Amino acid sequence: MALTTLALASSLALSTLVSSASLPRPLSARDDDPNCLGKDQGVAFAYYSSYTYDVTCGTDFLGGDLRSFQTATLKECLAACDAEPSCVTISFTNDTCYLKNQDTSAVPNPGVSAAKKQNARPALSCLNKADEGKTYQTSKGLFKCVDLS
Repeated sequence: MALTTLALASSLALSTLVSSASLPRPLSARDDDPNCLGKDQGVAFAYYSSYTYDVTCGTDFLGGDLRSFQTATLKECLAACDAEPSCVTISFTNDTCYLKNQDTSAVPNPGVSAAKKQNARPALSCLNKADEGKTYQTSKGLFKCVDLS
């Protein structure tokens, strides 16, 4: 009788232990609402949408700004980057989203969330002969960077 009671008690303890354990969520459910609120500077996590983003809290990508606009959440900023083919990184702070077409070095900046689109190719730039002679295709046609000076 004591053996049966012990087995039953062990079974209940195991059942309770397993049911209260925190099990990992599937990738598709992770970080459904990405944000850096309450996270320390330098904390990094992945966000999955049409692309995979490496998000880092308290970090900024300087330069390469395509455009900026007001938005309430980091998730909305990342969705805008999804829709912009030349967007490779973003910075988000104080309800302002900065879409960027360059993958510059990340620098510490408290209060800023930065994200880098994985497997993204930076857009060509004709400024300062950066991509001189290269041809690229857009929805407006075929273009080539040439120096007219």
